[in-house]
Amino acid sequence: MLISGAPALFANPFVLPIPRADFLPLLAQRLQETWAEWQFDVPSIVSALMVVGVAFETILKINRRQTRLPFLFAVLVWMLPVLMIQRPNVWRKIWVWLLALILVLASIGWMTLLERFGGWRRWRGKAVDRIVTAVLICLAVISLPYAVRKGARLAIPWSSELTANYLAERLAPGEIVAIDPWHAPPIWYYLLRAGQPDTIFNQIHLRQDYTGVYVITAPDEADSDLASVLRRAGPQSDPSDPQQCVLENEIVPYHIYYCAAH
Repeated sequence: MLISGAPALFANPFVLPIPRADFLPLLAQRLQETWAEWQFDVPSIVSALMVVGVAFETILKINRRQTRLPFLFAVLVWMLPVLMIQRPNVWRKIWVWLLALILVLASIGWMTLLERFGGWRRWRGKAVDRIVTAVLICLAVISLPYAVRKGARLAIPWSSELTANYLAERLAPGEIVAIDPWHAPPIWYYLLRAGQPDTIFNQIHLRQDYTGVYVITAPDEADSDLASVLRRAGPQSDPSDPQQCVLENEIVPYHIYYCAAH
């Protein structure tokens, strides 16, 4: 409170509610991004089995005429009011808990269906253990080529590291770096790894003694254009004019601009 001020606690921009007019479109975009991440390198048949399994679990539970709500309905009853009241920016990582729940429900749905129509009860015991073991071995064998083929790409520097290295080679004394808050942490990390001091990006909105600003934008994302990044993350004292900034490089998904101080 003494060092960072009250807004860091009571007006944290990362948890403030999204404006009502923007919330639903942004929510739809985040849900699409979440589903795309869940489907990354997942065969379509696996996704279909998951969706059908959840549907089976819900339908069969309703048909049992139980007084309890289906579990997924109970989650929605709790989750929807929270979303509408808090209006958070629901990033992909926020839904990790739901993926685990959906996988469990899909498994329950398929098991219930097999027990009801497939005589699965006769397969209890050792047979089930052997089937599960065989499936796990198959999954391990199938994943080995993927690990060999895809694992090497993890050693390739990603865009945030490439951007930080590009900046580290060009930053002169008195120059600072402005980045959209959502993309800043990894680039900050790699700037520090490259030997740059945190003064080039830490609290630069208070800086007055700077000679130029490197501005990193993600043009494919909303509110990450040059003017928005300068307004939100750049120096507030004698701010740079976006019209005078020059595009120096593109490292997908980033654009790197240089803006000279007035």
